[in-house]
Amino acid sequence: MKYLYLIFISSLFWACGNNSSQTNQANNTQNTPNTEDTISQAVSQPLTSDTMNTHENKKSTFSSNAQKTCENEGDTLTIKGVKTVCLDHLRGPIDKLLTALQKGDSTKLVCFGNSITNGYKVGSFGTVANPYPYVLEKLLKKKYPNAGLKVVKEGHNGWRSDQGAKNLSQLVLAKKPDFVTLMFGINDAYSGWSTTFFQQQMERIITQLKAQNIEVIILGFTPFTTSYNEKAINYLPALKSLAQKHKCGFINLHKALLKRAKKDNLDLDKVFPDEVHFGDEYYALIAEEIFGVMVGK
Repeated sequence: MKYLYLIFISSLFWACGNNSSQTNQANNTQNTPNTEDTISQAVSQPLTSDTMNTHENKKSTFSSNAQKTCENEGDTLTIKGVKTVCLDHLRGPIDKLLTALQKGDSTKLVCFGNSITNGYKVGSFGTVANPYPYVLEKLLKKKYPNAGLKVVKEGHNGWRSDQGAKNLSQLVLAKKPDFVTLMFGINDAYSGWSTTFFQQQMERIITQLKAQNIEVIILGFTPFTTSYNEKAINYLPALKSLAQKHKCGFINLHKALLKRAKKDNLDLDKVFPDEVHFGDEYYALIAEEIFGVMVGK
């Protein structure tokens, strides 16, 4: 009996240790951002402290009580029930692009970003017929019919800023563009990147582009209607700060698109059928808002 008792006790210790090991392994896995399409995995899941590891102990930069008007740069504003940040655009390279188009110069613009740039078609593995880079090209060519403009779409589903930095050379620099637009941030928020880490990765991209004398236009990522939007908007001032530091253009698409939705009384459930990606006919809104900022409408 004594030996049986010892065997029983030993089994209990082994079982507890094994369960603890499995629990630790599960926790480690949960806190490791997935390199796959984080949006498709988490788009419909509610935000919780367990799934949103920001790696920051400080509170959000913005007050939970969003203001109704943009009195100051950096104020938060709620439009159609979604928070955004009051940040003005920066023109910089935008004017250089328009000058090149007016002169009819041969100009290549690469639009680099995630699934929004790619034009992900909700409910499929395909892309829509009118992703924003193609619509933007048509709008600019109509405005400047003599322009020798070529727009190249480099959008990748689920990509974060660090993946953009890692693949920049082969996907963007190799194409020898004159101008590049950048749109990252949504997947970074879903992956739990801190604002500091996100800013570092975006700066890696920008400095590599500027080293090749490529003009950069930073696009504030598009709004979305999940709880992660409020986490993501902390990135927007960091993007503008980088634009100022490196003399890039900056278009606050996040605010512009929400203002457009309010102006046209758009149903956000239709604009974002899966809460993040645009419905087929609404992707054109992105290009229209970029074009509007560019030509000063």
